[in-house]
Order: sequence, then structure tokens, then C-alpha cells
Amino acid sequence: MDRPKIPFLNFRRENMTKFNININTGMHSIEELDYYYSLLESMKLDLEEEEKKDYLKLSYLLICAATLEYTLNSIYIMHVNLKYDAESNKEIAECFVGQNFKTKLQIAPVIISDNKFKFRKDNNIIKSLNELILKRNKILHNKSYFTQLNMNNDGTFEIKSDLVSKIDKKKCLEFGNALKIYLDDFIFPSRNNSLKENDLLVKIL
Repeated sequence: MDRPKIPFLNFRRENMTKFNININTGMHSIEELDYYYSLLESMKLDLEEEEKKDYLKLSYLLICAATLEYTLNSIYIMHVNLKYDAESNKEIAECFVGQNFKTKLQIAPVIISDNKFKFRKDNNIIKSLNELILKRNKILHNKSYFTQLNMNNDGTFEIKSDLVSKIDKKKCLEFGNALKIYLDDFIFPSRNNSLKENDLLVKIL
């Protein structure tokens, strides 16, 4: 079946052109963000089909996580390029990009808004993205199975780990939807100088 050529960001192109920056920021470009989200949308269409495709659940989850991290790294680099001079921006950007994944997510609105906004406490979108990060870390850096080694009578070991087999399709789609809301309610407004309180963000008093 031919995939429809409707990239995820096509209906957001107008917002993209409003970014008050040069759209190319080294390797972290708007075009590359477009590719990430377009890939997610295409995978979502496949995942939503009735035919059982278990392999897509893992792929979709990991692409969601990669898209989120690329988005965060890009927005930090864009912010630094605007705010700091050329002599110091690389070092400052590396400090932000080098934070652990969860920290990068949590501090993003505070940094990008110059301490004007933060994420709402107990927000479901941020909870979902934190869960995505946790699942990604467990899958890619899983050490828990070392505590689940069972020795057989013949001295061999069996490893018990069901992280991948228990990936839920509905949960995967929730991660993708959270990414869309994160993009619309924080990423685009942050670059258009139009951040305001919404279901995701609250002012820092």
C-alpha cells in the first residue's frame, strides 16, 4: 500500500517560517525536525492498521524518544544561537545538550523562556513524555535482567526480561500524541515569542 505523502509538519509549515532564527542551526535543522515528525506520522498510520504488527511498537516507541530528544537538543541550540555570542555559544549549548534526557525535558521551558514559564505540576503530557524516556532507557540500557538470572540444574543461565514483549500499542500512540501537543503548546510558541499559559505551561511567579 502506498503511503500518503502528508508529512506530519506540512500543516505546521506556516509556524516553521515564523521562527525568528536562521532555520539551519548546524546539524539541528528545521528540515530534520520535519523528517522526524513525518516519519512518526507514517509509522503511526501503519501502527493503527488492524493487522497485527508487533515489531512496529518497539520501532515507534524508540522513534518517539529519538524525536523528543532531537527536538530538545534543537531548541536549546536555537536558543543559545539567539542569546549568546559566537565565542561562547558552543560551550553553553553543550552544557544544555549534555544534560540527562529527563532533565533536558524538565528544565526546557525555564531556560527557553528566561525563567518566565515552567511546566505545570502533574501535567499528563509531561508525565507521558517522562514515561517515554523511562521506557526508552530501560529498553536501550537495560541492566535489570542481571537480577533475574536463574541458574538451571545443568549450570546454565536463563535471562528473564519482557520489556519489549510488553510494549503496549495504545501507550505508544499516547506517546506520539503527547509529542504533538508538546510541539504545538511549547516548541512553536517558544520560537515565535508567543509563549503563554496553557494546559502545559504556567508562569513562574
